[in-house]
Amino acid sequence: MKTISIAAFSVAALASSGICAQTVASAYEGLSVAINVNSSNVTVQVTDPVGGTQSSVSTADQNIVVQIAKGQAFGSNGVVNFGAWATLGDMKSASVGGLQLKATGSYGIYGELGYAIDRRSLAYAKLSYNQLTADLTGGGPGIDQALSATGFGYGGGYRHALGNGVYLQGELMQVNYAEADTAIGLRFKPSNTVGMVGVGYKF
Repeated sequence: MKTISIAAFSVAALASSGICAQTVASAYEGLSVAINVNSSNVTVQVTDPVGGTQSSVSTADQNIVVQIAKGQAFGSNGVVNFGAWATLGDMKSASVGGLQLKATGSYGIYGELGYAIDRRSLAYAKLSYNQLTADLTGGGPGIDQALSATGFGYGGGYRHALGNGVYLQGELMQVNYAEADTAIGLRFKPSNTVGMVGVGYKF
């Protein structure tokens, strides 16, 4: 009888330790994919090194962004996510001194440091490395040049699980790019404020 009691206690202890091992943060481990709608406000600072003049132009638009990420829990509530993303489609063009500047795509990689409030709610800070491509057209000489710029973004967001692997998310990011030179001597320096909402699935 004593042997049976000891065995039963051991089984209960093992079951209890298995439950404890499932921390709040462990709910966010694994591979996930998402599709998002971005609302972007792009500001481009234009510099003429010869004339020493500066101007800026802004344009706002929405586009679709797809992302894939891998999450890893640490401690009871900590979560680290690493992922990649890309936009689908072009943005509206902006007029700059008789020229048309149009963003044709953006993509990048990112890291998130999150805090699992519970098994359904996650708040996170985000850093990203971004690549932007654009076309510059028009002007007297008939300019047609492809531009690219790299930059870093920072921001934060919130993710809420609905169940069965499905989750909703929203975030706000600020992205600052390095200057891009053009064939006509002008320098373009884009920046982008992005608000995003989306739906994802964690495998």
